Amino acid sequence: MASNLHNPMTQQWNVDLQRELPLGLVLTVAYVGTKGTHLFANQDFNPQINYSFKNPNFAEISVRTNAGDSRYDSAQIEVERKIHTGLTLRASYTYSKFFDDTSEVFTSTGLSSYSQVLTNQRSDWGPSAFDQRHRFTIAYVWEVPYFKQTPC
Repeated sequence: MASNLHNPMTQQWNVDLQRELPLGLVLTVAYVGTKGTHLFANQDFNPQINYSFKNPNFAEISVRTNAGDSRYDSAQIEVERKIHTGLTLRASYTYSKFFDDTSEVFTSTGLSSYSQVLTNQRSDWGPSAFDQRHRFTIAYVWEVPYFKQTPC
């Protein structure tokens, strides 16, 4: 690990508008944005050049640093309707973009993931491994009735 490694910083902002429509519908339109800076990234401090290490006295030197960045933007639409007492239906759609330059720092294979250009982390900027452009969900909430017992 780098000696000056510190916690990454995440900033989030959002705005939404909500309006009641005819037929008991409630419409919510929202924007959500997130920016991550100084994210964890794996960097190779002794890369191989022409099949030999830059410094032949050492093998690969993998160092965890704060070189990563990310950006997430989304537009969200939600429609909700209370059908009757105790049952609410909700449908939502999200269109989003998620870009970063270090998607996975903790790999499950044990191999480190490095940027394509070892001296330039920003060269890996592009869609994240976790980018999911379209998401549509339908949900319901059912409030189960319960009965109070009167004490004897």
